Amino acid sequence: MEKIEELISHIQKVEGLTEEERTYFIKELQDGKNPEEVLDEIEDKLQEKIDNIFDSEGVKLDENDPEYQVKLKEMTDGVTSAEAEFNQTMSEIEKETDQLQGDTSKELDDAKLEEVRSKLATKE
Repeated sequence: MEKIEELISHIQKVEGLTEEERTYFIKELQDGKNPEEVLDEIEDKLQEKIDNIFDSEGVKLDENDPEYQVKLKEMTDGVTSAEAEFNQTMSEIEKETDQLQGDTSKELDDAKLEEVRSKLATKE
């Protein structure tokens, strides 16, 4: 849940999105949509806006243009960074969960063993 809050914070800082778009993407995360899919949607939305700006100015989009590549890289780096942070945090959460499950299982086994020992000691 903490990672979702970080992604929400990141979405709120994306300059190219309107308030309505931010609200939409945040709601998708809160409703349980896969964060990677939401980040892909944001990337697509930003690309669409860039394309519309070029179209409205009569500029033909040239993906080989160095300025275009710089802006595209900035945009994709931001999304990629958020996605990498999310994946890292999820990996850490999974490790903690596995460790907690292992510890809990061991504690249950120890408790059962102690119970059996107590019963055996009582019968002697």
